[in-house]
Amino acid sequence: MLVLLLHPFLADWYGIPENIVRMMGITNLVYGSYSHFLTKRCECSLKAIVFLVFANLIWTLICFFLWFILGEKMTTLGQIVVLGEGIYVGVLACLEWFWRSSLVRSPCEISTQS
Repeated sequence: MLVLLLHPFLADWYGIPENIVRMMGITNLVYGSYSHFLTKRCECSLKAIVFLVFANLIWTLICFFLWFILGEKMTTLGQIVVLGEGIYVGVLACLEWFWRSSLVRSPCEISTQS
């Protein structure tokens, strides 16, 4: 949420166009919401975990693409942020894939005791 609120300032600080910083903020908000949603659900299917893994891999590729295309225009801080986010999210994707069977949860059992 802070990235969205501060995107004009961060765009100057990172040397990245405002719309890119806004897109990064929206992506982080959507990812955070989805992963929070998964943690609060009783049931978490393998499909939901695989979707999260692939979304993270796509975002990792986008971060590296942004760095490749805009790297010369970015400040050092901007490069660190974009590459750091790409590496962090890529590691998350690998860990989620490695632990996918442990992350799957069956539906909650509802007690019928009186």
